Amino acid sequence: MIHDSTLGPTAGGTRCRRYRDEAEMVRDGLRLAAAMTRKAALAGMRQGGGKVVVRDVAGWDRRAAFRVLGRAVEALGGRVWTGPDLGVTPADLDSMRETCPRYVDAGGDDWSGPATARTITAAMAAAAGVAFGREDLRGRRIAVQGCGLVGRSVLRAAAAAGARVVAADVDPAAVERARDEVPGLEVVPPGEVLATPCDILSPCAVGDVLDAGTVAAMRCRAVVPGANCVLAEDGLAGDLHRRGILYVPDYLANCGALVAWPGGRGPAGSTPETRLEAVLPRAQEILREAAHRDVPPLLVCEERVASALAAGRAGP
Repeated sequence: MIHDSTLGPTAGGTRCRRYRDEAEMVRDGLRLAAAMTRKAALAGMRQGGGKVVVRDVAGWDRRAAFRVLGRAVEALGGRVWTGPDLGVTPADLDSMRETCPRYVDAGGDDWSGPATARTITAAMAAAAGVAFGREDLRGRRIAVQGCGLVGRSVLRAAAAAGARVVAADVDPAAVERARDEVPGLEVVPPGEVLATPCDILSPCAVGDVLDAGTVAAMRCRAVVPGANCVLAEDGLAGDLHRRGILYVPDYLANCGALVAWPGGRGPAGSTPETRLEAVLPRAQEILREAAHRDVPPLLVCEERVASALAAGRAGP
């Protein structure tokens, strides 16, 4: 799904889930594509936002389906670039690359998860500076929902920065893998993690996990998402602000894989490393401006995205 190509070819991962029906799949795809537009625009990338979504159904020929999907992406001739996301395996990407060798990136544990964790922990440091007056994570209690590729990478990075880390996942095997990788990890039941007392909460599982009920029950000072579209509705950013909880927009925090992607189209003269390094000062600037204006950071981010897209439409 292509949301906006004002700034360049669209980029967005391929997601595969057991959607209830096609309507739910389309809704999810459109929201995720819009989030990618915001993510690219805020990071100064010369790319637009898109998303590829697949409905996992019983009894399907998975390899054949992903080969067909690859042909569809190839037929777009570079208007869409995609890679791994939730529910998609390396074998799925290999199947896509059989029919789409140019526009499907394999991703992998070696760079995409750590890169995303790097920008998330940078955003955590910026949030800690505003919430606690000290821009580091030493001694902070950080709760992570989800122990997949991104969640485990965040846990490792936060622990390495001196934080006390807490995790939860609906998959016991994922929890055990996280335990093996992060010594001293505290584990809480999946149904309790969003209300766990902590300094920083990082939802790294699926979207829509923060609704009116979970927001009312939260006991943290800041939320720094690893997952996309974690707010069930944007108005909840205002509710969090009124409660004194600093919400860092997901597309500001979790842009690591996009900006570090070797094929990414960044600002002139930039590299994946310089784009990763730019996330901390950008987050600091946005969060400080929001604090000065006493508005949710989401509002500041939306203003900046709108300005970048308007400049793109105006041309050089």
